[in-house]
Amino acid sequence: DLILNNRFSDLVDHWDNSTLMSYLPPYSECLSSGTVSLLREMSSSLGDDIKRWRSASVQAYQTQLSCLERMRHEIMLLRTTVSSQETTINSLTNEIDRLRISK
Repeated sequence: DLILNNRFSDLVDHWDNSTLMSYLPPYSECLSSGTVSLLREMSSSLGDDIKRWRSASVQAYQTQLSCLERMRHEIMLLRTTVSSQETTINSLTNEIDRLRISK
């Protein structure tokens, strides 16, 4: 397995055909009844953990989406304000130019 043996790559030297090997025993080998009941309990616990994680993830997503929507609304409001200010600045600049010409 490349991922498991990656940390031992410095021991390989530079042999062309060298292979590091790992032995991973089968997961279901020689399961006793106690082990099976323990696995069922762990599976149930894992299912509960996944449900809690999913709920927390949905809540975090909703919070982030709410924040994004508020920011989007604020950006639109700021753009409107800037546009209004630009209009006011342009009209005042035109008024100043008109007054300078009339003097």
